[in-house]
Amino acid sequence: MAGHPLDCRSPEGVTVGLVDSIITAARVLRGRDLDHPAVREALADLAEDEDVARLMSASRE
Repeated sequence: MAGHPLDCRSPEGVTVGLVDSIITAARVLRGRDLDHPAVREALADLAEDEDVARLMSASRE
């Protein structure tokens, strides 16, 4: 898709922006302490989330 401008207001542009925001959140979390039990529980929920699984599956297609 390189070289093809994408309108950030189009459905695809919004989708790209949302995926970019997930990447940004992961980068912010990289420097955080993830050992607190509540954080571990949230991470376990993330790992088991159907929507997250669908996104990760789509990234491998």
